[in-house]
Amino acid sequence: MGRASRVATPTSTVVHLNGPPPPRLVAGLFRQAGRQWKNFRPIQTGHWNFRGMQGEFGTYTGTSPKGEPAVLKIVAAVQGGRASV
Repeated sequence: MGRASRVATPTSTVVHLNGPPPPRLVAGLFRQAGRQWKNFRPIQTGHWNFRGMQGEFGTYTGTSPKGEPAVLKIVAAVQGGRASV
């Protein structure tokens, strides 16, 4: 059985003005990351609501571009016409 470890995790936020809705943002980033990762597959996807913001999320696993097993979580939400990922 594998062992989980705590490591520094890079995080980034992108704001799209008048961008696509959250489901399309998550799907597009999944396709983009899938070209760079090996054995990239979804673990869980769904809807979420955070302080009134409607959103979508996807959690994925595979081998990162650095060649290491990794988990990637993509979260997208819309508030006031701005889509944040």
